[in-house]
Amino acid sequence: MKSLLLAVAVAVGLFSLVPTVRFLLGIAIGVPSMLEALPPVLVAVPIVLVMQSVFAIGEEVGWRGWLHGQLRSLGFWPMALLIGAMWAVWHLPVLITLGLDGRSMITYLGTILAAAPLLSALRDYSGTVWAAVLGHGLLNSLRVALEQNTLGVPTQMQAWVLDIGTWVLWILAAWLLLRLRGLARVDHPGSGGDSDLTGG
Repeated sequence: MKSLLLAVAVAVGLFSLVPTVRFLLGIAIGVPSMLEALPPVLVAVPIVLVMQSVFAIGEEVGWRGWLHGQLRSLGFWPMALLIGAMWAVWHLPVLITLGLDGRSMITYLGTILAAAPLLSALRDYSGTVWAAVLGHGLLNSLRVALEQNTLGVPTQMQAWVLDIGTWVLWILAAWLLLRLRGLARVDHPGSGGDSDLTGG
């Protein structure tokens, strides 16, 4: 329970930090800010977070639950990136149905791939898939709220800088969490291939 509570705090912190740094990067490269729209949006975030976390349970039991255990022998980064690639392909039919243009698809799918290692790291850090469920919910609620309501429309070049910069930030956040787990030397029971919700 202590590890899970700590993972909750870490998840909220990292999933807040990355979009915040993205906002600062946007300001630094000249993207107009739109902070006046942020307060009402943030009020709605807790409700959306609960909804998105509930929706994420089925996916996370599969991705960071069963499949995480099956692919663990590959090593963390190959496993996490492979799951991320499959997770991105999983979303592709929906994006095609929605009629997203190529640039928007790259942004969407790139974010999924880049954020996947952080969700896997949360899973390993806490020893439970519930941490990944929360991270998935935060990705679809808090991250979306901050990214869509703190900056105006960027130019194409600014959009690429924001995308690539944010992808790097997601990867760095996963690396940092792995470092923290290594320093803590936490060994969770059942971490060798479990597929249940509790990780135990």
